[in-house]
Amino acid sequence: MAVTIGNPKRRPIPRCWLSRACTYTLSKYGHIDDDVNIVITNDDELHELNFQYRGIDRATDVLSFNLVDSNDPEFPSSPFSAISNQLGEVYISWQTAKKQALTAGHSVDKEVVFLAVHGVLHLLGYNDDTEVELLEMMRIGSAILEATKQEEQTAR
Repeated sequence: MAVTIGNPKRRPIPRCWLSRACTYTLSKYGHIDDDVNIVITNDDELHELNFQYRGIDRATDVLSFNLVDSNDPEFPSSPFSAISNQLGEVYISWQTAKKQALTAGHSVDKEVVFLAVHGVLHLLGYNDDTEVELLEMMRIGSAILEATKQEEQTAR
């Protein structure tokens, strides 16, 4: 099991916590042989992906692309998609994560990790189409953050 983190803009992110939380999530749900790629990017890229693949003309906080179940030739090309144990990719807008963290009154680190776990849960089949589903995903995500948090300032 591997969690690869792409951060082309070199945003300050909690790499250790991010990796630990995603690995914990995969393991908790029996996906110990699966790999996930996490990409920290910006609103412009999430806006483009959201429009291209969901028809929604705005940025969003997180998008997940399941590479295992997709037979769609229009699926986003990825250097990781040819790897057989690659479960999928999670794209996170650092800009939106920062805004949401300020609104929620917690750190950007916590928000980025929460969004990554949320994205991995989508890869594992969870949905947030209804309020009940969203609340369940938020509860699970919060529990995973609590189970995996540590002193992150020294573990970057």
